[in-house]
Order: sequence, then structure tokens, then C-alpha cells
Amino acid sequence: MKKVKVAFFSRALHANGATKSLIELLKRVNLNDCEIDLYILDFTNQTDWVNELPKKINIILVNKYYFSKIMLYNIIRHPIHFINSLYSSIQLKRDISYVKSLKYTAARYPIIDKCYDIAISYRHFDIDVFFVINNLKAKNKYFWIHGVQPLTKEEIFELKKIYKKYNNVFPVSWVARKNILRYIPEIKDRCIVAYNVVDENEIKCLSKKGENFLVEYETEKKKWNILTVARLSKEKGIYFALDTCMLLKNMGCNFKWYIIGDGVEKYNLDKKIKEHSLEDYFILMGYVPNPYGYFSSCDIYVQPSFLESYGLAINEAKIFHKPIVATDIDASKEQLVQNKTGVLVSHDEKEMANAIYKLMNDTMFKEKIVSNLYMENNNHFECIEIFNNLVKNIDK
Repeated sequence: MKKVKVAFFSRALHANGATKSLIELLKRVNLNDCEIDLYILDFTNQTDWVNELPKKINIILVNKYYFSKIMLYNIIRHPIHFINSLYSSIQLKRDISYVKSLKYTAARYPIIDKCYDIAISYRHFDIDVFFVINNLKAKNKYFWIHGVQPLTKEEIFELKKIYKKYNNVFPVSWVARKNILRYIPEIKDRCIVAYNVVDENEIKCLSKKGENFLVEYETEKKKWNILTVARLSKEKGIYFALDTCMLLKNMGCNFKWYIIGDGVEKYNLDKKIKEHSLEDYFILMGYVPNPYGYFSSCDIYVQPSFLESYGLAINEAKIFHKPIVATDIDASKEQLVQNKTGVLVSHDEKEMANAIYKLMNDTMFKEKIVSNLYMENNNHFECIEIFNNLVKNIDK
């Protein structure tokens, strides 16, 4: 049987939720039914997760136009696209909006001549979504939605034009679906929720291989280990967490709050931690390839985000039946039931500090939440089923 040709496109493979989601999907596709090319624009700072990809998946770096035989071939084959590339280079030097910079940046790359049955953009508000439409040849095109950021009128206008060219749209949660339909309701009938892959058994196995807090328990048995896994950026609420940490310290709590993740705010966070003498309380651990040992051995998991499309880390904390405190954004409400499987709080550091304090001091309340979490099913394989159906129904 002829294999289905599939192209995935992702601007880069940095350590973030979208990349993790992509890797987990690609690890599980049936390569007997399809052959996959994964196109990347940026090979720098690749996450270690890339090593988990099957060897049969071809990772291809796409270069911008540069003087070579290949460039001359592309000019002859696609003269209009090349002229558009030159025009885009000029436009990028001007003061333009973010969405237009994405469109023009994608246009600076050549058209891929290989023809595919399926092409997939794995980000909806990046170069990806423009590249797949304008630079890749495929019978069917799809894109995934991970973000829930607000959109301006100009962004809506540009994205509407490009989104209507896709066969289907796959938001990773009901929150992401609700958000995109608020701006672009025209895609409602083609918008299908596809939760990111979550494999409980694999995650529990990985937790036995990863580092953990057990050494801390041996030396400091009375300390509470609080964990947050997030990118170090403002929308992930890291400064909010730091302010909460100060309050917990002033309340006399005996704890350490560990942050796993890297990001643009690391320098500023380090500075603020030192200013408030929180070095022994708020610990930035950086990027950890396998954080599951820390998930399994922490006492409380905290998600302080202002913005999430799903919040994969909350799901992972639930797998280990950890009491969770999270901000009451829609993504958290989709996964947690107030005071039953977690504690939802507003973006108020006093409220968050009090919620954490209660879990530390009210044993019955904490045990009730943990008991309820044991009854949850946290597996998600819908994404794989959706992809398999796309491959299976290619000729229908």
C-alpha cells in the first residue's frame, strides 16, 4: 500500500509546550501508513526531546533564499514567489505589525517542491501558519491552535484570510476553541478539539528515572516542597508566584518553592529574588528535560499563570495526585473542580498564599483533594486518533 506523505512544520524545536506536544504526537504515529518530513527554520537551542523522535522521521532545515544553484532553480520555477520574497525583505525593514512580520518572514523562504498528501502547521500565530499555505504543496492542510492570546483587528483580518485556506483547525482545548471562535467564528464547523497527548504510564515510568526531592526530605523533613513548571515569562505569572512566596515567608511557613523552566525573565527574576533575600525560598532550576521525578515527590503543585490554552503541567501534577493551587483562568477551570480536585484562586497573592497555607495546615482538606485525584483519568490520546483518521481518510 502506498504510504501517505505528510509534512509537519514548526518554526523551531525549543523547550516549550507546543514542541512537547508535537514530539509526543510524532512518537506515536504509525510510520507503516505514512512517511513524515518535519520542516524547521531554526535549529538553535533544540530541546533534548528531539532525541525521542523516531529515526524514520526526516527533520529538514529550511534556508532563506541565498545565492546558489538551488536558489537559481527556485527563481526559474517560482519567479512570482521570488519577487514576493524581495518585496517582503523590504517590508520587514519598515515599522510593521507583528502579524505582517510573520507573513513577510515566511515569504522570504523558498517554495518546497515536494508534493504532500497532508501538511500541518503546529502553531497558529507564528510563521508556521503562513508557511504551510504559501510554501508547501499539499492536497489537505491543517493547523493546531495552542495559544489563547487576544487579537487586534489587524491580526484578525490577516488570520481570517489565511485560516480559510485550511481544511480543519485543531485547538488543544475547549478554552482555545472558545477563544479563537470569538475572533474568527467563520471556522466553527471546521474547529475540532484535539487535546495534547498525555500518557500516564510513560510519565510515571519517567518519574522513576528523573531527579527528585527525596534528598531534601531526608535532610529537611519539615520543609514543604512546592513546584511550578513554567516558562519564565510574565504571562506565566512567575512574578505573581514570587510575591506569593514573600507572603508565605512572612507567614512563617517552612518551604522551598522550585521553578522548573527557562525564559526571558530569568535575569530580572534572579535580581528580584536577591533583593528580597529569597534565595533559600524561591529556587530557579532552569530547564529540566525530565521533570517527572520532581512532580512525583513535591508536596504541592502551583500554577500561577495569567494565560494558558490548556496547562499541560496541571494534568501532569494530577497524574501524581498532587494537591494543586492554580489561578482561576479558563484553562484551569477546564481541568480542576474547585475544592475537590484543586484550589482555584484569583490573581491576588494573599488569596494564593492563604490557599497554599491551608493545604499545609489542613490535613483533612488536603487528603480529600488527593483522594479525589486518584479517581481521575488523565490520559489523552485523542490527538493520535485524529491524526490517524486524517491519514486513513486521505482519498475520501
